[in-house]
Amino acid sequence: PEGVVAVEERDGHLGLLFNNHYRLGGTRARVRQERQTLLPLALHPAPRRVAFIGLATGCTAGAALLDDRVQQITALEISPLVVDMARRHFAELNRRLADDPRAAI
Repeated sequence: PEGVVAVEERDGHLGLLFNNHYRLGGTRARVRQERQTLLPLALHPAPRRVAFIGLATGCTAGAALLDDRVQQITALEISPLVVDMARRHFAELNRRLADDPRAAI
């Protein structure tokens, strides 16, 4: 009922696609995705809890694991298929976010 979620490899990079059309993220954009997390964390005086709407590859949320001040990460994702793909295909890139005790998806 939610459509098709697929991982594609193109030119040595992985991408996460929804219905083979809408790109949810990928390895080519990893640095930019991580900066979306790291910049706000650097500007906040005491980031303890962070939340993300949309998991996709998990790279954006996984970047929060780099900051030792962060105690709790919540990632909201409507699609169980996307969560499964992030765990199975992007775990090394998202710093194994799904397995970290600080994280809840």
